[in-house]
Amino acid sequence: MWLWLLATLLLSGCAVARPPLELTDTVIDGVQVWSGEVRIRGVVTVKKSGHLTILPGTRVVFAPLDRDGDGIGDGELLIEGGLVARGTAQAPIVFTSGAARPAPADWKYLYLDFARQGELAHVISEYAYSGVQIHFCRATVSASEFRYNVDGLRFSTVNLVAAATACMTTPTACALRSGAARCGCTTTTSVTTR
Repeated sequence: MWLWLLATLLLSGCAVARPPLELTDTVIDGVQVWSGEVRIRGVVTVKKSGHLTILPGTRVVFAPLDRDGDGIGDGELLIEGGLVARGTAQAPIVFTSGAARPAPADWKYLYLDFARQGELAHVISEYAYSGVQIHFCRATVSASEFRYNVDGLRFSTVNLVAAATACMTTPTACALRSGAARCGCTTTTSVTTR
C-alpha cells in the first residue's frame, strides 16, 4: 500500500517547490542558467568570460537596497559577457522589485556594457530606474514590455535592434532614450542604431 502511494505521488509530478536562488554581490565567470525565482541583493556581474541564460517564466527579483541614499535602488544585473533571456508570450521573463510596495527606481537596471552577446525577448522590466541599458555592444530586444520605470530602454553607441514590441507602457517617464537624451516610443517598428 505505501509503495503504491509513493509511486503515485512521484508519477503525478508531486514535488516540493524549489527554493529561490539567492545572490548577493555575485560574479559569474562561467556558464549559468537561471529558472524559477532568482533574488538579487546588490550587483550580479556576468564577466566577459561568463554567459547567462534565463529561461522562460523566470522571475528576477531585486531586493530593496539603496546603499548610497540617492533614492535609486542599487540592485543591478551587469552583463559584460553574454546574456540570452528568451521568454515566451505565455511565460515571459520578469525583472521586478522585491519591495512590499514597489515603485519606479526600486532597483537600478539590467545593464549590457561592452557585452559579447545580448538577446532579450518576451521580457517584462518593471520598477527599475532604467529597465534596460545597452551601451557599446550589439543587442536585440523584442516583444518586451517596460513599465513603471523611470526610463524604459536606454542606449548609446550600440548596434541595437528593438523589434516590433519594445513595448513601452506608462507610467514609464521616458520610454526610449538614446545617448542624445531623446525620449520616444516604439510599439510596432524596429529601431536600429549603429
